[in-house]
Amino acid sequence: MTSKEISIKLREDARRLGLCDEWYGKWKDDSSLQELIDKFKRGNDFCFSKRWPSLSFIKKHFPQPLLRQNGILVDDTYSYPVRNPETRRLVYIRDYVLFGDSRSTIRYSFSKHSSNVWVRDTSRLKVDVKYGAFILVHLFDKATVEVKTDLVSKVCVIKHSADSVIIKDGVVTVRNEYNYLK
Repeated sequence: MTSKEISIKLREDARRLGLCDEWYGKWKDDSSLQELIDKFKRGNDFCFSKRWPSLSFIKKHFPQPLLRQNGILVDDTYSYPVRNPETRRLVYIRDYVLFGDSRSTIRYSFSKHSSNVWVRDTSRLKVDVKYGAFILVHLFDKATVEVKTDLVSKVCVIKHSADSVIIKDGVVTVRNEYNYLK
């Protein structure tokens, strides 16, 4: 499938699933794969509540390097941040999503860094937060997060499932919001 065909299929599927008129009207039929990923990240509450698109669809139609570059892991193991090979500087991504049986370690190490992370299915995430960063982690299904913080960093973990697991070392706030996607 071309990116245009993928865009058209996803747009029509989303409409059948209840995508509102405003978002449907803004969705061009010729969205690139990157634009589709951007839409997914902006509208992830819709995608999560519908469990759409399927993990098999994502794996089949979106190249793993593109997904990784956007902080999306689907049955994958990868750690962040990564170094830009040209500048040798660390590249931080604003938002991360782990699906399926993914494994990741994400390290945050400066005060101006804030991020959102969504962890689904049976994925496992290790988060190491230092120097005043703020991270918000959403846990779904049977996902696990292991959080380590220093004394000035803040991590809030929101459990959207009673089956999710939190292992904490440091300053971590936990909230239960089991009705988020219902």
